[in-house]
Amino acid sequence: MDTRPFVEAVKLNPNGLPNCSVSTRVVSSISNCLTKESSVFWENGTVKQDMCLRVKNVECGEIELQLDTKVI
Repeated sequence: MDTRPFVEAVKLNPNGLPNCSVSTRVVSSISNCLTKESSVFWENGTVKQDMCLRVKNVECGEIELQLDTKVI
């Protein structure tokens, strides 16, 4: 899981941007384990990223998670 796009979006400071503005889109690939495209976006002063990750070294499975942080 690559968190660099999320960290870079946090550094940009969302003040003045419309709510739900997409900062970055991360395309799914075998190397990042994403099952579908993931967007980093601003929502009510927080940076968020929804992800669905493919689990490795097991019969099957996926994990859905959301990263978020308040920008001060």
